[in-house]
Amino acid sequence: MKILSTVFLIIIIVLCYIRFAKPNDSNWHIDPELVAQNDLRNSFLNNSKSSNFSYYAVPIKDLYLKLYEIAEADKCQRVFGNIDEGIITFVCRSRFLGFPDYISISFKEHETGKSSLSVFSRSRFGVYDFGKNKKRMKKWLKQLKSNIQDT
Repeated sequence: MKILSTVFLIIIIVLCYIRFAKPNDSNWHIDPELVAQNDLRNSFLNNSKSSNFSYYAVPIKDLYLKLYEIAEADKCQRVFGNIDEGIITFVCRSRFLGFPDYISISFKEHETGKSSLSVFSRSRFGVYDFGKNKKRMKKWLKQLKSNIQDT
């Protein structure tokens, strides 16, 4: 019984650490444009080096506000950065155990009057996320395009 109680206590401590560990901005608040390649199985990268990189016919502040609405609807919270800095980082947590995924997004204004964003989404813990980061980011980018076309 003592061993079972000890194992249970260790599990509780690990789950509390996962849920309440404070992120370090130098590890998680990075410019996706500076990520050369992404070989991680628990992440998603879309930057100017990606084949599916997009430009948006809206000012950078509008792009930011629309993306912020999408992130909030997905119950994600901004943890680092702001639009004036040009880079923001959100944390999204899994519903059951609260595993954190960090999503860094950089915004850029182009001379043509268009704007763009680069995204790097990754899990803090584990090596495989069952494609969750990729699915979430594809959904966000699709919603963003749809929201911009509606305006």
